[in-house]
Amino acid sequence: YNYSQVSVKIEAEGTQTRVRTSDADGIVTLDLTFDDCGGSIDLPAGSPFPDWRTARRYAGPMPVTFSPTEEGMVVIEGERATWTPRPVILKNWRASIFDEAPFHDFTPVAANAFAVDNIPYRWNAGRIIQPTTGR
Repeated sequence: YNYSQVSVKIEAEGTQTRVRTSDADGIVTLDLTFDDCGGSIDLPAGSPFPDWRTARRYAGPMPVTFSPTEEGMVVIEGERATWTPRPVILKNWRASIFDEAPFHDFTPVAANAFAVDNIPYRWNAGRIIQPTTGR
């Protein structure tokens, strides 16, 4: 996953929240605003999902992540409880990764937008495994 540390600034006013992240050089990596007004909310325009129930299946981190290293494969497991995403209206968004190759030639589409609060979540220590060929 090649994680890196970012600074996060969250501004809330009424039902709207703006989230901005920036890297160590101060470059904005994410800038989004959403409205958590409740009620009936439509999926973002152009979403590939037919409904929120289907979109919900893709909300949140996977319980196990993998990353290749020279020593093998790092496996990291996450633990979470009370994970209840709720649909929100995505007002605007920009993720700097779409300005970089190989994504800069494509127009990203917001598939869904969920908010979650007060999540007891933690990553367990990673471990290195040696993948087998399955023979």
